[in-house]
Amino acid sequence: MKLQVLMAVNEGICPGKRIDFELDDKSRLYIASCEGRAFGVAKKLLAGKRRSFRKLGNSFSGVAVCVKPDKRDMEVKVLRERRNPWNPRC
Repeated sequence: MKLQVLMAVNEGICPGKRIDFELDDKSRLYIASCEGRAFGVAKKLLAGKRRSFRKLGNSFSGVAVCVKPDKRDMEVKVLRERRNPWNPRC
């Protein structure tokens, strides 16, 4: 699944970096951080189902795929676990 992230600060984040998300209880927003520094907010779900997004929980991580620093926009791909871990063809 893919998420669109609205960046408040461009701290030289390049594609391939790990992005961590954590749910803020007060604002009910997912805060994006890289290497311990918060830099943005998850804006919307680009690809994937809302149900599988809710199953991720309060904290999860993904990989930056596309970074547009001039538009302060980023796409993050979040990997899910396999559905059938006993089936090697999944």
